[in-house]
Amino acid sequence: MAEDFDLKRLERKAYLSYHQDGLLDIGLGLFILAWGIGMATGMAWMAGILAATGISIYAGAKKAITVPRAGLVQFSPERVRKEKKEKSFFVGFFTVSAALGIMMFMLVTSIIRGEFGGSSGLLARGLEAFIMAPMGLIGAAGLVALGYWKEIRRYYGYAILLMLAVALGPLMDIPHPVYVSTAGSVITLAGLFILMRFLKTYPPADKKETTHVND
Repeated sequence: MAEDFDLKRLERKAYLSYHQDGLLDIGLGLFILAWGIGMATGMAWMAGILAATGISIYAGAKKAITVPRAGLVQFSPERVRKEKKEKSFFVGFFTVSAALGIMMFMLVTSIIRGEFGGSSGLLARGLEAFIMAPMGLIGAAGLVALGYWKEIRRYYGYAILLMLAVALGPLMDIPHPVYVSTAGSVITLAGLFILMRFLKTYPPADKKETTHVND
């Protein structure tokens, strides 16, 4: 029993070390930053292109930066099953959230434009000010889920940061692109700091070793 506990603790330590390179943080931050810049420049497709190419870029960065330092880790069947569940969850989450986000955005913009006769001017102004709130809520929910599945608490902090940005930005009369880009910049800088710390803590190994962690 004690041996099983030690193996699970060792596996969790190896798993967390593998995800302490800050690469995912940088990717998330750049996506949010591109989203904000896209709103400011009318080039919203920037975030879409980054998201479409992000997986391959992330995989390449992991291979080039993380593996030479942390090595390849073969996790236990239980951990592998959890990662498969995580992937399935996020496929469903992003599919549903994308559909909901589009519908909510269309509904809000329709109210703002006065396409519903019963909508008041005050409601329209309020919705216009907080037009990014639905997307911010979806993004924060995704970050919370990421923190849960990856067992990394800092993603909860990113979720709080994003919610504060979309909630306080309009109250302080800050334009949407500015507070969204600011949130993305903070997350990107945090990821760069974590990456620098990772590079300092884990120098490249002479040989790439594969670590097996089994129950």
